[in-house]
Amino acid sequence: MGYRIVGARRTGWLAKCGYDTSAEGSKLRSEVLNFLADLEVVAGIMGPTVVGFHKENRWLDRAQITEVARGNAGIEKIEDVTLRVYGPEDYHVRLRRYFEEKGSLRLPAPGEIEEVRAEDRGDCRFGELMSRAGVTQKELAGHLDCTQQFLSNIATGKRKWPRGMHERAEAYLKEKGGQG
Repeated sequence: MGYRIVGARRTGWLAKCGYDTSAEGSKLRSEVLNFLADLEVVAGIMGPTVVGFHKENRWLDRAQITEVARGNAGIEKIEDVTLRVYGPEDYHVRLRRYFEEKGSLRLPAPGEIEEVRAEDRGDCRFGELMSRAGVTQKELAGHLDCTQQFLSNIATGKRKWPRGMHERAEAYLKEKGGQG
């Protein structure tokens, strides 16, 4: 369905993307134009389809949306547009390639993410198992004879599983119905 760029409660695309929505007048217009310019850069990297649906039942492409924002009515008119962004299936490949070519960041491939998480064990995997098993953190902590805070620290990666505890937790959760 998309979002408005600013939104009636200022919770539209600008807020979702971290732009200043508290600005007024020309400063807000400047934020909208900065957002649209940044969206243009993202489009060059990841190739999304960006369209706007105007309340007068007409579709706008990215250039037309920017034209509306730059026009005399500016902010008032841009708020008549619901912005939609459709990413291509290979957006993650395109983004990874971009950052690797720039040499500033190496993003893991989708298959590598699970390997890292499985090695670390400081992930939310056991949280998923808890959810499937219908077991609370309090219940699991009681079974393992530890505190809920300790389990929370493990889930967020602040702590590592002590030897044998992860296996005990996983066995308990499987027994309760959270198939591993």
